[in-house]
Amino acid sequence: MCSSDLPARIVRTAIAGSYLDRIGNCREPLWRAVRHGRDGGAVTSAIEALFLLGNDAYFTGRWDEVQALTDEGRALCQTRNYHLLEWVGLFLRALVAANRGDQATSRTLTDEMSRWATPRRVGVVSAYVWHVKTQIALSRGDFDEAYRCASAVSPAGQLASHVPNALWLIMELVEAAARSGHPSEATAHVTAAREARVGELSPRLALILAGAAAMA
Repeated sequence: MCSSDLPARIVRTAIAGSYLDRIGNCREPLWRAVRHGRDGGAVTSAIEALFLLGNDAYFTGRWDEVQALTDEGRALCQTRNYHLLEWVGLFLRALVAANRGDQATSRTLTDEMSRWATPRRVGVVSAYVWHVKTQIALSRGDFDEAYRCASAVSPAGQLASHVPNALWLIMELVEAAARSGHPSEATAHVTAAREARVGELSPRLALILAGAAAMA
């Protein structure tokens, strides 16, 4: 049985792990939080756990699973009026759509997120929008636009404070910079990531940094 505070603790730990490629170590506890919510327990934690499992599925290439996980999480958001949490699910769906070349769906979802986040100045949702727009631009070879969008999350040459999403766009920003006439900015971003010791956070980030350095 989950204690009343355990699902929240599981989710908080997994949120931190999501930026370090360590959600895989939290899968079983996250599913426990989901089951707890399904059985009438902490619904908020169950929603967040479903989206964290979706995050893990996206970054490990299990994209078909993203839809099922986000479908359940979004349904809970809508029936329980937790609309603030729903944007994470939309972000993941938009990422998958962008990377699969479904630009119509990804644009529809980012437009929906922008209409809500911009007037409310919700920075994290705006970062989601710029992330997806970066992927859309890269997919069509528009490197100037990709550079503009990626830089809106964190400027080239720095990993902005309190913007953990910047870790998810290192290679994208470097590629966009290198291929849009900003070679010094590409090099500066690699330098910033090295100085932050990003490569020590996870094997995937070490690979990302090596690839970005090669591009620069």
